[in-house]
Order: sequence, then C-alpha cells, then structure tokens
Amino acid sequence: MFMTVEQEQAIERYVNGQNKDTEHRIAHTQRQLNVLLDAGLIEGVHFKNNFTVEENVTETVSLGGRWYDVPEFEAEVTYNKSEGGVFLLYDVIGYLTEDDVTKYLRQIQEL
Repeated sequence: MFMTVEQEQAIERYVNGQNKDTEHRIAHTQRQLNVLLDAGLIEGVHFKNNFTVEENVTETVSLGGRWYDVPEFEAEVTYNKSEGGVFLLYDVIGYLTEDDVTKYLRQIQEL
C-alpha cells in the first residue's frame, strides 16, 4: 500500500510516542516498586504488580484526523506495548445480619 509522506510521518510519530510512553511507564513502575519494597511492603500481601511489557506488538490502528493533520487512515504498526500497573491492596470490612446473627465480611480490594 502506498503511503504519503504525511501518513508515514503520522505512523512514525505514533510508534515513537507509544515506545516513549512504554519507557516512561517502565521507569515509573520501577520507582513505585522501589518505594514500596524499601518501606518493607511485601508483593502479594500489601501490593499487586501486574505490569507487563510486550515488545514488537503488531496491530492495525486508525491514525490521522486533527491530531496528525492528515485525513484519517488505517495502518499496521509495530511498537512496544505496556499494560497494568502497581496497586496497593487493602481490606474492606463490612457486615451482614441474617436471622439476628451478624457475620463480618472481609474482602481484599485494589486501590
């Protein structure tokens, strides 16, 4: 498929932006982990880390429009993709009364 120079530039900006975002998220996640571990918190007990990075993911994306000054178009791009993050775990305690018997409920939630 033939691409105009503007479309190629839009693809390059998109891929560079996604890769830079992934680099920033990796650094941010590492800083968060360092702070939590240095404070004595334990992964899986006090916090959850489900941050992942997939390298060289190929997807078809819609680009163009007002952000790229190019009419909208679709293109297949390859970039590094990140998902997830670091979440503090905390307890939610409630109660339920049935037949004049109070039952306390404990549930672990993500912050």
